[in-house]
Amino acid sequence: MSRRASAQVDGTEESLAAAIGLAATPVEPPTELWGRIDAALTDAVADNVIRIERFADGGWRSLAPGVRYKRLWDRNAMLLECQPEAVVPDHEHPSYEHALVLRGDLISDLGTFLAGDYHGLPAGDLHKAWTTKAGCLVLIQYAA
Repeated sequence: MSRRASAQVDGTEESLAAAIGLAATPVEPPTELWGRIDAALTDAVADNVIRIERFADGGWRSLAPGVRYKRLWDRNAMLLECQPEAVVPDHEHPSYEHALVLRGDLISDLGTFLAGDYHGLPAGDLHKAWTTKAGCLVLIQYAA
């Protein structure tokens, strides 16, 4: 058996890497590094190369009591945030709707959806009201 194969079998490489990591002195990045990163991102946004959406930044609109939404990269994509026990009323969509629960729970006539769950709803269908027990954040994308 080769030395490398032997080391992988008994975990020596992992143990050695862990020991080196513990022994290494933490190094602070140069103070100008964050300024350079920020400037590069600002330039990229100005040049229409990168788009950044900060969750807390403006652009939120009220949809219903305890429910707000924020458009993202176009009119067909949004974040929807609901406070605990808020209700999103019945509504229709002209195109297919994709919904991915990012946080919390979403409860509809289709069932309960938790973080990481996806559901798609057909165009032109009446989407029954839904609610949440703990609150939720949902990424919604409409087919173009």
